[in-house]
Amino acid sequence: MNQAFINAATTIAWDDIDFIDWHGGVKCYGFWALIIDDNEWLEAVNEAASYLSPYVLKGYRRQPHVSLIAGGLMSEQHYSAANINEHKQALIKANISPFIIRLTGLDSFTSAPYLTVEDDKGSLECLRAALLASTSEDNLDNYQAHITLGLYHSEFSTIALSETINAHKAPKVMPLTVSAVKFCSYQTNDIQGRITVLDSIKLKTK
Repeated sequence: MNQAFINAATTIAWDDIDFIDWHGGVKCYGFWALIIDDNEWLEAVNEAASYLSPYVLKGYRRQPHVSLIAGGLMSEQHYSAANINEHKQALIKANISPFIIRLTGLDSFTSAPYLTVEDDKGSLECLRAALLASTSEDNLDNYQAHITLGLYHSEFSTIALSETINAHKAPKVMPLTVSAVKFCSYQTNDIQGRITVLDSIKLKTK
C-alpha cells in the first residue's frame, strides 16, 4: 500500500469545476503517456473503477493511460511547441525498444485511486529519463506508474479506505507489450474530460 496515502489522515476532496486560477485561460494541457487499448486490460480497469465508484466523482471520462511526465499548459509561456518537439526528439534519440508492462494491485494516492503498473526492465524510467533531460518535474523520486480510476469526491479516512482497497481481488490479466509513446492533451476546463492523442512515437525493435 502507498505509504504516503496511509500516512495522510484523509483523502483530498475534489470539486468538478473549472480551475481558472490554475490554467489562466490556457485551453489545453499536454503530457506524454502510454495509452491502454487492450480489451482485457480495459475490462480490469473498468471493474476496479466500478468497485471504487462510491468514493469518486461521477463522470470520469479519461481513457486509461499511464502518464510518463506532465508537460504543462500548452502555451508559449509554459509548455511551448519547441518544448514539445524537444521531447519528441529526445524520445526518438533514446531508441528504446518495445517492452512489457504488468498490471498489479489496486492502490491509492490521497487524490485518486489507481491500478499499479510495473515493468521488469526499467523501460518506463528510461523513457522518463529521456524526457526529463530537458525539463523538470516535482516529486521525481516518487514516480509510480499507474492507471488512475477517478478523483475522490470527499475526505475519506485513509485507514478505513485502505481496508476496502486491500480487499479488492484484481482480475489476472496478461502482460501488455508497449510499442508506442503518445503525446496527449486534455481540456483544462474539464478535470475529468477525455484525452486527445496528438502525436505518437513508435518504439523500434533494435
